[in-house]
Amino acid sequence: MTNDSSLPAAFAADLNTQSSSHDGTAKGRSERRGPDYERDETRAHQLDRNWSELVQELRVIGTGVQILFAFLLSIAFQARFASTTDFQRDVYLATLLLSALSTVLLITPVAVHRFVFRIGVKDEVVAITNILAIAGLVVLSVSMTGAVLLICDWVAGPVVGGICCAGAAVIFGASWFGFPLWLRRHASSSEPQKL
Repeated sequence: MTNDSSLPAAFAADLNTQSSSHDGTAKGRSERRGPDYERDETRAHQLDRNWSELVQELRVIGTGVQILFAFLLSIAFQARFASTTDFQRDVYLATLLLSALSTVLLITPVAVHRFVFRIGVKDEVVAITNILAIAGLVVLSVSMTGAVLLICDWVAGPVVGGICCAGAAVIFGASWFGFPLWLRRHASSSEPQKL
């Protein structure tokens, strides 16, 4: 069990909800969700599984972030970059820096894990990795929206750029944040329903 005072309240509460029962197995939410969700695992096994799932998610997104960052780095060295407007250069710079920040946020869990490996703080590492992954997704969605704005503004003008940017923001917001948050709220407030 973690020292909850060292974690943000929302994540400490989430860890407490998933905490071990008296017999050492992790039950928490699974008891509410029915026999299909029940796992007979210790807290250590649950943390190992959660860590493994987080690392897999970071692997999936990491490649895309690195490709976006490399693409943005190469744009400034193209001959036609000199013909961009001040607005386009500002959007480019902001998008490049946001892409770099998302790369940092999404790779930081690896460094954290390496430095605290085998000192018995996996619950904190899992909680911090979750926070970093969510922050990385937020920054990445803004960065990708900026990339859409930059390219569409350059290719088709400011009106089309603005429309495409707004569309990208809605799509990222709805699919990466809106739907998962709705699903989380729905799953925690009712019994599971067949979709």
